[in-house]
Amino acid sequence: MHIAYVSDQRYPGTGTDRLQVVTMCSAFGAAGARVTLYYTSNDPAQAATDEAIAAHYDVAPTFATVPLAVSLCGRGPGPGLFRGLEKLTLAHRAAARIADTTADLVYSRNLPALLAGLHQTPLPTFYETYRPWPDQYAHMAMLFRQLARLPRFCGLILHSQLAADSYACCGLEPDRLLTARNGFNPSSLEPRLSRAQARQILDLPPLASDADPFTVAYVGDVTATKGVDLLCDLAARLPDVRFLLVGSKGQGPVERRARSLPNVQVFGWMRQAALAPYLYAADVLTIPPSATGLQDAGHTVLPIKAFLYLATGRPVLAGNTPDLREVIRHEHNGILVPPGDLAAAARALRLLQSDPDHRAQLGARALADSQNYTYPARARRVLDFLEGRLTAT
Repeated sequence: MHIAYVSDQRYPGTGTDRLQVVTMCSAFGAAGARVTLYYTSNDPAQAATDEAIAAHYDVAPTFATVPLAVSLCGRGPGPGLFRGLEKLTLAHRAAARIADTTADLVYSRNLPALLAGLHQTPLPTFYETYRPWPDQYAHMAMLFRQLARLPRFCGLILHSQLAADSYACCGLEPDRLLTARNGFNPSSLEPRLSRAQARQILDLPPLASDADPFTVAYVGDVTATKGVDLLCDLAARLPDVRFLLVGSKGQGPVERRARSLPNVQVFGWMRQAALAPYLYAADVLTIPPSATGLQDAGHTVLPIKAFLYLATGRPVLAGNTPDLREVIRHEHNGILVPPGDLAAAARALRLLQSDPDHRAQLGARALADSQNYTYPARARRVLDFLEGRLTAT
């Protein structure tokens, strides 16, 4: 099977969506598929090699890449309208290239690429997304009702059951929908470290009140849109708890606030291979229990970090939202609190801080549950779905 994967992002880069795309391309290739990734490039003549892109994300170079020049605003992505035009241009140019290849299908996480694949190629087309678009916007529900009538729109691969239910309501048959939650790469967490070993590697400075404090870690975008400002609020309430925020890309409002909190340490974005010690050094890992991601902005649904967290064998503190409940089970592998309830989140951390046996039990179950969520297993499941749909059509 030859998969033409279209992405409107630039590679290599730091976004979680880019990490997920490249990881899946590598996993598809390792499972036996032929994969070509078409992507946005400022200058194809200077584009990174396939091997360099794979190395940036710590995956095997089992896929090929085709950089396409679409920049309309100098050397980087343009703002607003310019970025939208870039996405449309990339979709058109990628579809035109794919139509002249031996690809068996078009696959993308981008709506313009989906539509271009359907309009400009004769190939079966698949769309992967975490977004429950029809539930969020009425015009998107109308769009997918129309797409459901097209035989070559062969299927959707959804990151959560929450998202899958959204598209089922638009008339897409169950056999055209696959819920395939994300995962983690087992190699990215090797070698496994004890809490003490990880802290020794990182050489974290002590707090004034404790040389080896109870530690909560977060990895991901250090922004208010991800609810990380709530972690600063928690740190202000719990001055004897250390908070590690890993993934900063600059000096935004959260970083400026963190500088005023002696128990918060901010670290820059880093590759997957470098993250493990920060995860293992934590007593608790957190997806900020904020209402921002799912309820307010609607752009964060079952974040990928949930699976990486489980695989470290640490309990997870998160918000009690329908997407997270699919994998984080209250008092089984983590603690769920009402989104936006700062007092409840603080109480949960105090309880975990005071009961190491309880933390160990939650962490052991988290580690056991994580074995269901590896990227190699996900790739095989998605490939089986693609092959089944191609046969059916």
